[in-house]
This record gives sequence, structure tokens and C-alpha cells, in this order.
Amino acid sequence: MASLQFSQQRGRELWLDGLRGIAALIVASNHLIIGHIDAGFRSFWHEPADENRLIIQLPPLRILFAPQAMVSLFMVISGFSISITIIAKRDRGGAGKSFVNKLASSAFRRIFRLYIPVVMIATLTQIIWFLNLYNWYFPETMTGGTKPWTSPWSHFLFLVNYLLDGLNIIDLKNNVGLNDHLWTIPIELRGSFVTYITILGLSTLRPTIRPRVVFLMATYFLWYAQWPIFGFLAGLFVAEMNSLSRLAPDCAKHDIEAQEKADLPRRNKMKFMGALLFGLGLYLMCIPPFPYEDQWTPGYQFLGLLTPLRWGHVETQQFCWRTVGASMVVLGINRLGQIQQWLNTEPIQFLGRISFAMYIIHQLVYRMIRDTILTGIWGIFREDNYMVTKGAGQPLLFWAMWIITAMSLGALVIFLSAHFAKLVDDKAVGWAYAIEEKLS
Repeated sequence: MASLQFSQQRGRELWLDGLRGIAALIVASNHLIIGHIDAGFRSFWHEPADENRLIIQLPPLRILFAPQAMVSLFMVISGFSISITIIAKRDRGGAGKSFVNKLASSAFRRIFRLYIPVVMIATLTQIIWFLNLYNWYFPETMTGGTKPWTSPWSHFLFLVNYLLDGLNIIDLKNNVGLNDHLWTIPIELRGSFVTYITILGLSTLRPTIRPRVVFLMATYFLWYAQWPIFGFLAGLFVAEMNSLSRLAPDCAKHDIEAQEKADLPRRNKMKFMGALLFGLGLYLMCIPPFPYEDQWTPGYQFLGLLTPLRWGHVETQQFCWRTVGASMVVLGINRLGQIQQWLNTEPIQFLGRISFAMYIIHQLVYRMIRDTILTGIWGIFREDNYMVTKGAGQPLLFWAMWIITAMSLGALVIFLSAHFAKLVDDKAVGWAYAIEEKLS
């Protein structure tokens, strides 16, 4: 039974990859259309009514237009996934030297695993900016005053400063550089180290105590509006609960069938709870985002009564509740084998394998050629400037243009992501091992 349950834990790691792939696809899709097709980001109750009251603005379909919620989901998934092998090592051999070595190795390699691809893409984007190959407007807050074809040294200093700020996980600098979507990377690294330290600090406690302490810690950080750390600890909580189930006493082979029959009502109850958590979590992840909605909309107004004052600005409040929802979704899927099986299918797993690469490179592709494609198609049929009119009065041409653009850029992003994952992302894992071995 113990070996079977551990095998199931590995399967859960696979479905986490699939879930991460879907989240990355939603982020990439929304970044393509935001600022042009915004109905999905607004509330169903947004005014004027004739531009809203759309079914896609209601849960659960609104999850397709919830990139902010995907960021919360990334945090929970990461907290869960980075804990699995370390906890398994602890459970097999106790909190001894092999466990500490495994944890230290994971923490050391995590830096390179995250930052090698980031260094690659940041360098590439800086070169493209210097060569003036973007068809995009960058505010000076993103360029640091650098300009194409001028002062290569200033470009180099700007890039180095951006990369150094990205490593500062204690005093987050909010230096987004030319890659404003990568603001999550230092937060991801900080959450990872919080998770590693928590696993180490709780390693000598009784198995039944560990998830309770993690739950209390997660609640504490949520109270202080530290939603990214809450997300990581929520993922760790799920991993610890799975560990607790794996450590249950083994059964003799002839008792397994009888026990499974006796456990049927309990399993049905667990499935019901999983479905309930999944549904409620999805609902919270569908909260319409700031700045499209700067107050609680109908259907979510009760959250205003439950929100601590220390959560401050409405955007922070929304992120906190979305992260609660993301943790409920992961905890729910953890109990729902049918959803796990779907997430383990090959197309979804493919998205999981390229998810980090897709998240990193999609904005680069859009900012180079998206507007060129849009204005090119529009210019074939119209003399006015699409970037000025935004397609007003031409709905058929507008939607045809966007469908063609989305299909072509979607295929290109997936193609490039697959190659980036193979050439950089996957190799970063091996490079991290090599660096560790060289320095050990």
C-alpha cells in the first residue's frame, strides 16, 4: 500500500504540470488581447449594460479571462510541486543527512532553474530593444531612459541592474524592465525559500502536527496580506496532507478489498468535498480585476464584509481572495481523480512541459509583431488607422482580424516555447546540477 500511494503522489506531480500549463496558456492568451478586447475582464454588471451582460463575464467561464488568478495559482502549484520529492525523502529516511542534503540541493538549484531562462530572455529583449525591432510603445519607466541605437553601455548597465534587482527577494524593487510580466520571478524565488525553510524547521515534528502548523503559518501570512507566501504554504499544506495519508499503516493483501469496500462512503465524501472546494475556489478565482472593477461587484460583495482592513487596496484584497480560491482549487483537484486524469492527458502535459517557456517569451513575440499583423490586415480593407479607431463600426472585420492574429501568434508562441523549453529551460536543470557538482 505504501508503494502504491507513493506512485499516486508522483501522478499528482504530473497533474500539477498540466494545471500549470493551462494557467500559462490563459496568461499568454489574455496578454494578447488586453487593451483591445476587454469585455471578459469586466464584471457582468459593468456599465453600460449593452456592452456587458455577457455569459463569458460570469463564473466559471470568466476563468478564461483571469490572468491575475493564474498568478495566484502558480504560487500554490509551486509550493506543492517543490515540496513533493523533499517530503518523500524525509518520510523514507527521517530528518537525517540525506534529507538535509536533498533539501539543500533543491534550494541551491532553484535559483539557477528560475534565473537561467530569465537571464537569457532579458538579454534577448534588451538586444531587440537596442536594435529597435519592437513595434510597441514602452514608457520610460520600463526602459530606464535607454533608447534604440544609442549608448550600448547604458543598455548593458540597465540590463545588469534589472537582473540584480530580480535577485533581491528581501527588498523587492519592482523593477520590471522590458519584461513587466516577469515581476513574479523574485516572488517565486522568495516563496520557494520560505517553503524550504518551513520544511526544514518542521522536519522533526510529528507527522500529524506538521500540516496543522503549516495551516496556521499560511493563515498568519494571509492575515498580513502576504498572498504569495500564503499561496506557497497552501501548496505545502496539500503536500503534507498527502504525506500524512502515505504514512497510514499498511494493510495485509487479503484485507485490502474489504477495506476498500468499507472506505467507499468515506471516498465518496472526499470526492464531494473535493468538488465543493474546486467549485468554490473557481468562483473566487473569477473575481473581476482592478482596474476594471475597483469595488466588490454583485456576487462578491459579501467578501467586502470578510476582508481584513489591513489588506489595504482593493487590488491586494482581490489577490488575497483569488489565492484563497487557487488553494481551494488545488486542494479540490487533489481529491478528484477524474480531473487529474484529464490533466495527465498528453496535450495538457505538453502545455505543462512548455509552460515556463511560454510564460517567459510570449510578450516578446507579441510586442514585435502583433500590431504589425493587426494593422496589416486592417489596412487591406480600410484606409483608417486601426490603432486609432480600434475597429469601431466594423465588427466582422474586427473579429476576423483578431481570429487570424490569435491563431497565427498562438501557433508561433507554442512553436517557439517548445524550442525554448528544449534548448534553454530543460537544459537549465542540467546546468544547475552541473554547477552544484562543480562547487561541491
